[in-house]
Amino acid sequence: MAVIQSRRPQIIASWSILLAQQGRHVPHLHDGGPISSAVHITVPTGLRRGEGLLELGRPPEDIPMELDRLTAFKPKPGHLVLFPSFIYHSTSRFSDGERLTAAFDAV
Repeated sequence: MAVIQSRRPQIIASWSILLAQQGRHVPHLHDGGPISSAVHITVPTGLRRGEGLLELGRPPEDIPMELDRLTAFKPKPGHLVLFPSFIYHSTSRFSDGERLTAAFDAV
């Protein structure tokens, strides 16, 4: 019987993102580790339907693939979203306010 040893996750990179009115992140992915994250610190009040979403799975516009997102998360302060780093992720625009997010990649 083989013994499988596990190791504790390690954060290999971290950063913060401050987006203001009409801000967004274009679809991208990370290659530093298998796990990426986003935790929303502050979120604009009064977001309309579809505004400020964390979207997973939609490729960048310059890749000619007509794929829709796999899922989306409405930003809520204090909520942590973990997802595979190899999945494209982006944010949708919002009309007003500021959005502060902290993120990390882990192995």
